[in-house]
Amino acid sequence: MTTHVVGFALTPQQTDLVRCVAEEGGGQLFGAANAQQLSGALTSAIAAAGVTGTPGPLPPVTAPAPLADVRTLAYHQITSWSAAANERGEEAPILSDDGQRLTFARAPGTGDAANPNRIFVANADGSGETEVDAYTPLCGCGSTIDLSGNGLRVVSSDRVQLRVAEASGGGGRELLALDSGEINAVRISGDGSTVVFRIYRDTTIRGTSPSQPIQRGIYAINPDGSGLRQLAGPNNIAPVLGVTPDQAGFFGGSSGLDVSANGARIVFTMFVPAVAGGGSGEGLFAVNSDGSGARKLLEASNVTAAAISGDGTRVAHVTYTAATGLQEAVVAGFDGDGQRTLTDSNTPHPGTGGNLPSGERIQLSMDGSRLLLGSTGLLYDTASGQALALGVGAPGGPTDPAALVIDGLYRATMDAGATRALYLFQPYDQPYQLVQVDLNPADLGGAPAIDDPNVSPQYVLTEGGSTATVSARVTPPSGSLWVSSRVLRDGLPDANTYTGQLADDGATSGDATAQDGLFTSNGIYTDCCAEVGPRTLRIKAENRASDGLQHATAVDVAPFQVSTTPIEGGPTPTTPSPATPPIPTVPPPTTVPGMDLAAQATIAAQAALIATLEAQPAVTASAGLTPTLIVPSPTLPPVPPTVPPLLTPLPVTPPTGPGLTQATPTPDAFITPDPAECTITPRAAEALSSLTASPDPAVIGAFAVASAAPGLDIPAGIPADEAIMRVIEDTYRLMTACFNAGNDLAAYALWTDDGLRQFQVSPPAGAQAPRPEGERFGFRVTEVRTLPDGRVAAVWDQLAFRSSATFVQLLVQQDNRYMIDETIDLAIPAVSDPGPASPTAGSGASG
Repeated sequence: MTTHVVGFALTPQQTDLVRCVAEEGGGQLFGAANAQQLSGALTSAIAAAGVTGTPGPLPPVTAPAPLADVRTLAYHQITSWSAAANERGEEAPILSDDGQRLTFARAPGTGDAANPNRIFVANADGSGETEVDAYTPLCGCGSTIDLSGNGLRVVSSDRVQLRVAEASGGGGRELLALDSGEINAVRISGDGSTVVFRIYRDTTIRGTSPSQPIQRGIYAINPDGSGLRQLAGPNNIAPVLGVTPDQAGFFGGSSGLDVSANGARIVFTMFVPAVAGGGSGEGLFAVNSDGSGARKLLEASNVTAAAISGDGTRVAHVTYTAATGLQEAVVAGFDGDGQRTLTDSNTPHPGTGGNLPSGERIQLSMDGSRLLLGSTGLLYDTASGQALALGVGAPGGPTDPAALVIDGLYRATMDAGATRALYLFQPYDQPYQLVQVDLNPADLGGAPAIDDPNVSPQYVLTEGGSTATVSARVTPPSGSLWVSSRVLRDGLPDANTYTGQLADDGATSGDATAQDGLFTSNGIYTDCCAEVGPRTLRIKAENRASDGLQHATAVDVAPFQVSTTPIEGGPTPTTPSPATPPIPTVPPPTTVPGMDLAAQATIAAQAALIATLEAQPAVTASAGLTPTLIVPSPTLPPVPPTVPPLLTPLPVTPPTGPGLTQATPTPDAFITPDPAECTITPRAAEALSSLTASPDPAVIGAFAVASAAPGLDIPAGIPADEAIMRVIEDTYRLMTACFNAGNDLAAYALWTDDGLRQFQVSPPAGAQAPRPEGERFGFRVTEVRTLPDGRVAAVWDQLAFRSSATFVQLLVQQDNRYMIDETIDLAIPAVSDPGPASPTAGSGASG
């Protein structure tokens, strides 16, 4: 038996005595400092004892603290699974409203009775993992899941069956089964009393004779299977749309169902036919639990996520406007009043770039004052619009283990008080694991302690006019340790202010004494485009404990600012010239407004650099080449003052170098590989994500310098023989074929880790499709040289749908193929730009 003791207002002597009693009983003492942990301890004890809990209303939830008061974040890896949990959309793990329990699915959707869909619950610290349901799916589907507020009841569906299970175990039970896979969203009210689900199309109830029809719409049912009732359907939605019931659309949409904690209010999406006016698309609607009050909250749009607050007062949604490409995250009252746009796709977001969540959960807190925007890991104050990034990567640290905290929180969910979140991260050679993050925790647990954080001076000047030094004393509980920092602006990572890894070696980054526990970096500085204003400095320390689990702590330090002039009391600024160059933070590439989206995906990481280096508002058109508007998006570190700024016009001159003359190829010299030629095994998306956490500043800086200078920087070497030429051409042919096939991950398999790390390549967002035949990409290799170190330098042109470029790259031999290892120069448009090539040009080898 475990003994926990609760004591308040105790004297020191009483505290020591009572703590001894608790510890002798295997428990702990709970007082004012850790009262919030008591609920979790009781829940764990109940689960261990096999006592069945009863879902019910949550106790009052304290309003979240102001985001400005959140100064410490603690991260804990809580699983070390060998078998992966589902992570797609609403099949991903969920944290309960009280923050003490979680649920996840291992649901392969094979239809094999020997390998069923399995549903699990566990405590928020990963302990007490229990399988609560297992069933053979009636379609080739995984299981969408949801969890009651206190984590004691789970609902799941494979699209055909609707099931419920108690967290205490005992197996699940079927509430309803259909004759086709039409259940496309499920929710359970916070108090566990009502299951709400959405039926996409009209169908029939399985096992009924004669077949009992069930109409498309929004339904509720009691957890014991009684009380099936339709809350919204064609009959009460048609008048809202101004159409007849038979004209009402299907009930579907991405992540488009949510219910308040007491089940009284429901928001949902459905498809709106064009006949309803306002164009076709998805509409956002609301209805009460008795079927009354059906109304439209949003005109026809593309709604990619929706949520309602626990108290039912606030609604949030993410929309996509096809005509403009704009994505927006908006909050409003349940009646549709007081709309406020919190962010849109013009702003880069951690983890997702310019994109916003689609097909995954977004969540409002109980009182609607906070919005967690899914995989961005951004927590918003819905009244002020202020944001706090819960997941911010930073330069520095080893490549193995993979960083526990990177930009964004993949598939993040949170408790009702916005004090704890749950997300997925992927270590090397392991499936996704669960991580718990606590805001302003009373106890850091196994995470490093960060004390005496300091930044001096409390400013940096614009355009690299000065540097600042950050330091902190860090104590790891055990295991390895690495410390880094990142500058935030308005709660988001600042792409124009750079920081570095903090050292404790007494030799680099301005550190004075080795191994004294005081970590230092003297490398905070700005680039050309940093805007004046306040900043926050986030110091992050990560460690891996002896049990292999990783932990991290992040502490935000303020005030700090970017200024055009020295701040009173600060030292006289000097142009930065540290003995050890600071390691710059290189944000992931973001969408470049104006460039053809497919072209960006095909050029992949290179497109971000193309956009950055492009000086003019439009690419100068050569004969037959369509001008393309490119808005510069400076993401590279600053270059030395002697190098022309990256945002000045780039002269395109013939390539230079020993023995090289300007090529004069014709359009038909381009090879346009067929997508069917893409036969290489793709890289894993997760492995690609991990590379963004460890940029190589020296390589990135050298590329920035070379790209800004006139001409092409081509290493001296010996012209390659025909055999090597063909092998190099094969590499680019296969890469281009994979880009044409819409398989970027396969194309990246032809790059080394270092080659991808240089460009901070992120995995493609969503499914990709092969390019239309008339829009496929071409390439030609114009020069290949063998270098003294065994590598090969290649000069090649890429012809995209609306742009072209010449690249100088180094390749290394791995097995029987040459891999792209480094990009050392770039010219836009391509040298001797030929204009657009014929879609069928170059079906054979180049000349």
